[in-house]
Amino acid sequence: HWAWGELFVPMVSKWKPGPTAWGIVAVYLLVAVEATSLVMNRIPRRFWRAIHFTSFALFVTATIHLLQAGTDRENYVLRWVVLLSVVAVLFFTIYRILMAIFGRTPPAADRAALLQAARSAR
Repeated sequence: HWAWGELFVPMVSKWKPGPTAWGIVAVYLLVAVEATSLVMNRIPRRFWRAIHFTSFALFVTATIHLLQAGTDRENYVLRWVVLLSVVAVLFFTIYRILMAIFGRTPPAADRAALLQAARSAR
C-alpha cells in the first residue's frame, strides 16, 4: 500500500527510495512534455521547444527507474531492448546534432540543379 506522498514526492518512499524517485521525476517530466504538447498552438514556440527537450531527461530517468526498480530488470530480453533503445536514441541524437552543425540536405531546387550538373558532366 502506497501513501500519496510516496507516489508524488521523491525520496519519501520506504521501498527503494532512489529508484522510486527516478520514476516520480520521470512522471513529472512526462506530464510537462505532454501538457505543453497539447497546448503548443497557444504557447510560445521557444517555450514549447525548451520543455520538449526535457524528453531526453525523461528517457534517462525512466530508463534508470526501470533498471533499478522494475520487477523485470533481471530479464535478459528487457535488457537487450533497453540497450538497443539507448543506442538508437544516442545515434539519432548525435546524428541530429551533427546535421544541425554541418548542414542539411539541400532544398529540392538545389538537388535538381546538382542532378542536372552531374548528368551534363557525363
